[in-house]
Amino acid sequence: MAGVAAAVLLAPSVAGSAPQAGASAAPPLHATRLRGPTLSLGDQGEHVKVLQRRLSVPVDGRFGSRTRQAVQRLQAQAGLTPDGVVGPLTWAALGARGGTAPPVPARQTGRPELSIGATGPAVAEAQRLLTRRGFRTAADGRFGSGTARAVIAFQRQRGLRPDGVVGPRTWAALDSAVHELRLVVAVSDVWRSIGSRSYSVRAGDTWASIAAAKGSTAAGLAAANRMTLSRRPVAGTTIQVPGSWQCPTPSGRFINDFGFPRPAGRVHQGNDLFAARGTPVRAPVGGRAERFPNPIGGNAVQLHGNDGNRYYFAHLNSYGAAGTVAAGETIGYVGNSGNAITTPPHLHFEVHPNGGQAINPFPTITLACRR
Repeated sequence: MAGVAAAVLLAPSVAGSAPQAGASAAPPLHATRLRGPTLSLGDQGEHVKVLQRRLSVPVDGRFGSRTRQAVQRLQAQAGLTPDGVVGPLTWAALGARGGTAPPVPARQTGRPELSIGATGPAVAEAQRLLTRRGFRTAADGRFGSGTARAVIAFQRQRGLRPDGVVGPRTWAALDSAVHELRLVVAVSDVWRSIGSRSYSVRAGDTWASIAAAKGSTAAGLAAANRMTLSRRPVAGTTIQVPGSWQCPTPSGRFINDFGFPRPAGRVHQGNDLFAARGTPVRAPVGGRAERFPNPIGGNAVQLHGNDGNRYYFAHLNSYGAAGTVAAGETIGYVGNSGNAITTPPHLHFEVHPNGGQAINPFPTITLACRR
């Protein structure tokens, strides 16, 4: 946060009194209620100096490793997650050293500041909320780089500071049931309609047993029939079993970034699946693969699927099979060609039902790629 304007700094204020006009000396630290923005390794400025004075470390206004270690020691003593990130609870703990810390609002209780390196139930809770909001990440209770990317993407969507730290504002946004990005509203029914076939449920059947017998997934079956996994299929009823629709990059990592803003007033028309350069890109269905190089997409392919839908694959490193291809056949390899040259290798993937406008492919690739 180097270069934060002085006008937005929340300087410490003397508890129970107003600062005198023209006073130049800072109030004594033992009588302050400490407040400020989230601080972490690499930040600079006046707030870092306030932090360093309270921690009794050299005051240079730079949040370095020594300051971070002092923060972690304080957090461990206060029973907080020792992640080295200074959020509201850590500011409160700093104030508590002088006996004047403001009370922690009830809504913050049990909801610590989270950042890379944090572990535990609070991390798993944040991961589950991110997934529900469309920013899929494993709820393993470990805050790694994948979770940080999902947090940053979510913060950008909600107009929050994209710092990758789950603080009070991000917690509040995650708790909200309102999905504010209007562009992320199209729901893909492609998974339900491709090669669907009927199945008569028998006594004793479960989603898992039907999925195992039919080469599908329990989640895919439930979604295809607009039901939840908690609701067992009823014997004697007929359900639809989705057809074979293959994940274009099974090892790819992705979030729901459909509709995100792009330069020149464009918006993102698909999902990006990040994978190692050279990872094979597969045709999700059989059809006709057409090489479609262009300045934005670089090495790109259009697949005119036998299901009547058109699929678009961009930023390929190189091409694979062209012409008539089968489902699962390699039609290219992950790269960062075109205008993605400054980004990590990934596949930009779009779905165009009946060859028309792009819809959000996230629900479909979630079911196909998360087996």
